[in-house]
Amino acid sequence: MTFPIAKAAAALLITLGALTVTTPTAAPAPSGGSRGFRLLAPTTTFAGRSMAELLILGYEAKVTASKSAIETSICAERPQFGDTPNAKALARTLFTLPAVLGKTMTCTMPASSTLMIDHIGVICNDSEDHQASVACIEKRFKPLRDYRVTIDGIDLGVGRFRLITQKFVVDLKRDSPFGLQAGKWRLRAGGWPLLVTDLSQGEHTILTTYKLGKNRQSTSVKLTVTG
Repeated sequence: MTFPIAKAAAALLITLGALTVTTPTAAPAPSGGSRGFRLLAPTTTFAGRSMAELLILGYEAKVTASKSAIETSICAERPQFGDTPNAKALARTLFTLPAVLGKTMTCTMPASSTLMIDHIGVICNDSEDHQASVACIEKRFKPLRDYRVTIDGIDLGVGRFRLITQKFVVDLKRDSPFGLQAGKWRLRAGGWPLLVTDLSQGEHTILTTYKLGKNRQSTSVKLTVTG
């Protein structure tokens, strides 16, 4: 089973798992340090967690969430890292930015938080064949072109780094908005996650754009960073 980009996209993001595919595709993006934020390197670990681990935790939270939580345009009400002790520890210091593609959202976060952005992502059901779900994710990404994320007009160079996680198991107690029925599922996730820290207080605009076939999509998030 696959989950189309348009529905599985969004910030998200983790629990066990490690990077299985790393694809650097361009030069590092500008840090933006003097422009009101700092972009961390793709290999950075946060609270002892790799990017892939963060991605898994987010998808675990998303697939177990209710439909209303997935579809809401209010950032604070969308799933972040779930209810596990490790997730709660992360949630105190890491704010993950959800998004509804094609819409404008408004969010607030404290300046002491680190922002994780993964507006475009996909999950696939893993089979006994190790490469099966990897191929599935690659197929979902193939039609995606010119994917960009900017903060206050600064391009973060998101296309330079992509990952696919190891498989992870989710035991669903109820049917998921992602089309998964109740029961145990073995999944993989893929995306272009970014970690941004030292965001200056005040308002920031985070714009995600991409081309899927002949159609261009964009999502604008108005982020207010408080003291």
